[in-house]
Amino acid sequence: MDLRNINNYILMKKIVKPIFFYGGFNRVKGALRWNRTERRLYILMYHRVDHRSYPLFEDVVHPKDFERQVRFLKKKFRIVDISRLDQSEYFQANNKDCIALTFDDGYRDVYSQAFPILKKYNVPATVFLATGYINTLRLLWYDRLSWILYKTISIPDIKKLAKYEIHPKIAHDVCSFFSEKPSNSLNILRRIAAQLKKFKTKEQNFILESLANACNIEEWPGSNERTMLSWEEVSQMAMHGVSFGGHTVSHPNLNTMEHTDIRNEIITSKLEIEAQTQKPVTVFAYPYGGKEYYNENVVRLVKEAGYKYACTTNVGFETFPIKRPLTMKRKGAPNSPYLFF
Repeated sequence: MDLRNINNYILMKKIVKPIFFYGGFNRVKGALRWNRTERRLYILMYHRVDHRSYPLFEDVVHPKDFERQVRFLKKKFRIVDISRLDQSEYFQANNKDCIALTFDDGYRDVYSQAFPILKKYNVPATVFLATGYINTLRLLWYDRLSWILYKTISIPDIKKLAKYEIHPKIAHDVCSFFSEKPSNSLNILRRIAAQLKKFKTKEQNFILESLANACNIEEWPGSNERTMLSWEEVSQMAMHGVSFGGHTVSHPNLNTMEHTDIRNEIITSKLEIEAQTQKPVTVFAYPYGGKEYYNENVVRLVKEAGYKYACTTNVGFETFPIKRPLTMKRKGAPNSPYLFF
């Protein structure tokens, strides 16, 4: 597809989406809900709400689009707090399906950009915290990767990367990242991230530290560039309708870890959030969330830790009563105002 066709495709999406959205598509689907006996729960998943885009987040939602989404959802659905799904009020028959808003990881822009909108419309939401990064200047590993490659001082060659014992396939892709056109570099960055996701946390850290040294990275985010939430910001949101759930401590691939380490990741994040918010934590989200990143042992440990509900990234919806509360499906929120269910 050449540039002209790409531009035409983008223009077509901008025209067609509003026609479908405002022209009756959602109204027809809404009318069909009256003919259903069960009520559905749709769990929307966000990561970041911000004015800026980020290389490894295609789903960054602009604050204006987020407000339009919230306004639409409040009108058409019943917005619920997933930490309170066990309360009988959510099982009562009514003519509206339920929606729950969730945010993964604990980015600072949830407080600075999304929280004012949630307060404005008096809408609940749940934020899943990777607690090892909260109240710190640390970056999640995929943000560290982006920082290193985009902030590099000296571009390393394959020999230098080999000297730092960086995995050969990753080293090859790093060299490609710097040699390719900017239009291709983003795809290469995502390819490197997909490879790193498969490694254990210790191996990830070694590769990223080695890569930072090979690229002569000396500057890291300061307080003005803090990416993650502080506990003070968490406390303020907790006082105004936002609940918090566990998302482990270090955001690892749980399927690569030993039993004891998995248990510690799951329980420690829960206890830390409860200590900071003085509220019980009953919901969890699996890091990465796909079926390849958790198994029955992980689900069992989540249950043993005292969680009542847990979210995956498997696409779909739930019906009341929820049959598998520890592997609930979610739908990624689009980076546009238009929501189709």
